Amino acid sequence: MHSLLSLDIGKKNIHIVEGSFIKGSIMVNKAVTIDVPEGSFRGETISDPEILMDSIKRAIQTHGFNTKEAVVTFDGYGSVIRDVDLPAAKPKEIAEMINNEMVQTYHVTSEKVIQYKNVEKVTGEDGILLDRYRVAAIDREIVEAYHNLLIGLKLKPEAMDININAMDKLLEGEITINDTIINEEGAVLMDFGDELSTIYILSKGKPIFYRQVDSGAGEIEKIVSDQVFESVENIRKMKEEGFNFFGNGEEEQKYFNILRPFFYNLTDEIRKIIGFYTSRPNVGKAERMFLFGGGSNLKGFAEYCESSLGMHTEQITHISKIKFKDPKTPLAPYMNAIGALVRY
Repeated sequence: MHSLLSLDIGKKNIHIVEGSFIKGSIMVNKAVTIDVPEGSFRGETISDPEILMDSIKRAIQTHGFNTKEAVVTFDGYGSVIRDVDLPAAKPKEIAEMINNEMVQTYHVTSEKVIQYKNVEKVTGEDGILLDRYRVAAIDREIVEAYHNLLIGLKLKPEAMDININAMDKLLEGEITINDTIINEEGAVLMDFGDELSTIYILSKGKPIFYRQVDSGAGEIEKIVSDQVFESVENIRKMKEEGFNFFGNGEEEQKYFNILRPFFYNLTDEIRKIIGFYTSRPNVGKAERMFLFGGGSNLKGFAEYCESSLGMHTEQITHISKIKFKDPKTPLAPYMNAIGALVRY
């Protein structure tokens, strides 16, 4: 069984898992989360690779990760991701057509690295059967920075993913989430990150649908801190220790009134995304929502979403194809890193 080390590098946390993918199942042998050192990033670019490298190296040594073959995944914010429909052709011709489409239609420059995968067959306007490709154009500088990071850690780079692709691989096929079988009616999944959230809609037999929302759980402490005489660090500590900003007590209501516009705008964006998806032809109604990512631990958030969106909402705790060597390991923070373990 071939093991890989997978690094999901966000702006606040790095999730590291060691595991393997075989015959449609994933075994996670070890998992740990560390903080991203301050000053590591400027926007989407790694600005100080040395401190980032030192932090990851310490985690690898401290927690006894032994696998040298490594993959890295990140949120892909700023990447150009589009679906392109093309007639059947030879692989080289497909590559040329995709490159031309991205350059001419979406103005992608040579500074981008283009990756693509065939996601489904569709019928064109003239009735001709076409192949739909999901294409990602990523800044070459970012690709090279992550490659160099793995080399600096004395790891063997196997692949680089963006989270959308990692989730696509993780969730394809027959899937049961929290004992719920995902069928034609579909389900919404929300990766509630620190600066960015991604909404996925999963329906049996269809490629995963997604949209990114420029809003994350890390905004909570900043919004509250601006309104009360408390530091960002203290508010973050309250949040991480399980304070319920949605509670009915006087103190909870004080904070919720400050955060009300943030949560309203977030759920309104989710509602619009779901509405856009369900308005398309030949798709079913999304019946429930599952939360993952660091923000999914926010106490009371699932209940708030359920009330606001009118659909059953819960945090992801287990998926049928994933097994942990340590059953106490939470799944929600490690979804992207686990998805990146899936290699074909």
